[in-house]
Amino acid sequence: MQKFDIYLSRISQLVQIGLFATTLLTIYYTVIPLYKSAQLEESLARKETEYELLNVRAKEILEKVNSWEYRGFRQVASECSGVPDILFKNKKPKIGDRPPAEVSACLQETLVKFKFTDLTSEKKFEIYTRVSALRPALESIYQKHLNLYDDYPSKIDQDLRDGKIPSSAINDIDKLLGDLGYRVGDNQKRDSYIYSGRLDITYQYFSEVGEAIRSALGEKL
Repeated sequence: MQKFDIYLSRISQLVQIGLFATTLLTIYYTVIPLYKSAQLEESLARKETEYELLNVRAKEILEKVNSWEYRGFRQVASECSGVPDILFKNKKPKIGDRPPAEVSACLQETLVKFKFTDLTSEKKFEIYTRVSALRPALESIYQKHLNLYDDYPSKIDQDLRDGKIPSSAINDIDKLLGDLGYRVGDNQKRDSYIYSGRLDITYQYFSEVGEAIRSALGEKL
């Protein structure tokens, strides 16, 4: 009986050792992998969140870069109107100096300079569409001012016949010369009125072309 108790005690100890070993194996092969898996999933989730934030940030930076580039393009494109040549080169402007075909060619050359490599194909197409849509407006502006330019001598003659004195700097000069005892001839006045008026029409033409370009391109894409 005593031996039986000894065996039973030993068997009990062996069973406990077996259970302990089983517990260790269970922890090693189930609990620990599950814990590591949970850690990996948590780490992966953090990385995915960081990646998404980086993508958002990168998109914001790209949009700013594209916006700066487009503003630069818009600025250079507006110079196709010819206004800088008038302002900075002290050049006497002529409407024929900037016909619609020349303005359109300048715009196309500007498009080539700005490749817009980071823009989507849809955005690039939108830019080309805006530039292409300008041609009819430029033709209309050109024809309107060309007609005003050509018809201006007739308008002056009609105004003078009707007793209307055109607004011009020549009137101030005529008054000053009259005070000094000199007189400007009628033909000289007429020529001065025509020159002054045509110059105003020309400046209006260049100004409208510049405004048409800025308006058609818009400030943003």
